[in-house]
Amino acid sequence: MKKRSLFIIIILIFAAGGIAMFSHRQNQASQRENKIIKKKQKDISGIENMPEQYEEKASEKGTLKELSYKVHMKNENNKTIQKKAMVYLPYNYSKNKKYNTFYLLHGYGGSYQTFLGSVLSPRTFKNVLDHMIQEGDIAPMIVVTPEYTDEYEDYYETIEQIGDEIVSTLIPEIESTYSTYTKSITKKELIASRNHRAVGGFSMGGCATWYTLKNHMEYFEYYLPMSMPLYYNPKGYEKSESINSARRIHEGIQNANLKSKKFYVFAASGTDDFMSEATKKQLSDLYKYKEFKETKDNFTNGNAMFYSWKGHKHSFKESYPYLYNGLLHFYR
Repeated sequence: MKKRSLFIIIILIFAAGGIAMFSHRQNQASQRENKIIKKKQKDISGIENMPEQYEEKASEKGTLKELSYKVHMKNENNKTIQKKAMVYLPYNYSKNKKYNTFYLLHGYGGSYQTFLGSVLSPRTFKNVLDHMIQEGDIAPMIVVTPEYTDEYEDYYETIEQIGDEIVSTLIPEIESTYSTYTKSITKKELIASRNHRAVGGFSMGGCATWYTLKNHMEYFEYYLPMSMPLYYNPKGYEKSESINSARRIHEGIQNANLKSKKFYVFAASGTDDFMSEATKKQLSDLYKYKEFKETKDNFTNGNAMFYSWKGHKHSFKESYPYLYNGLLHFYR
């Protein structure tokens, strides 16, 4: 009898401990959600330093998945090729919740694993995302890193088409598989959910980001071009190309079939990056058009801003603070 009573007491102690632990985790989750809500109501002002520990592993880790998808090459070959993308799902991802999406493009010589790494070997930016979500800097989100292809002879001659591929193939694939704010993958619903979708990229990916703004602003409200204007010149900034590119972006926005043409651009580079001036001047030339209003602080005062990090060179590994700050300003 005594042994039975002791056994029951032990069971009750463990049960109480389990309930307490569950309650503690629920409170932590609730506090995180409240912190995110407060962040949404608060204006993010200017540029913030990314905490150094964000490059290390977080305790609440998101999940990486590899996705294969097919696209049609848009050249004389017109053949179908297989491509891959990495997909980041936040910690405690649930199909019962809705998530913002961010499509992030690599630069020349990179791959779909450049920013996030692989399932077995995650990279630094995956840690940054984990920390930002864990600390309530941003709401949990889905990040997708597609790839270009070496099937084309010249990356830059066909770079405009990566935006076409994302819109026609990748977005429907991702947003029909995972829980996002789109109700369906019809054109109407994808456009209706554009305020929950962002695109960005480094170097060649930055160039593709500008092209996506020019050609597909119906599908994205937020843009994060890093270390590249719309054009590519190996010398960096070229005045006539910059002015012409600004005009082309302006015309693309004018032609967009949207009732409200609201959009936001966070452009970034480094002072020792040979594309810094070209990226900055791209926005400067765009400020001549009424669609673009410069801001130094946040997107309540304007819809476009540029910042250059001191000493940063042309390397995706130096772009983490750019991404950190861009995401702080998005989806608010």
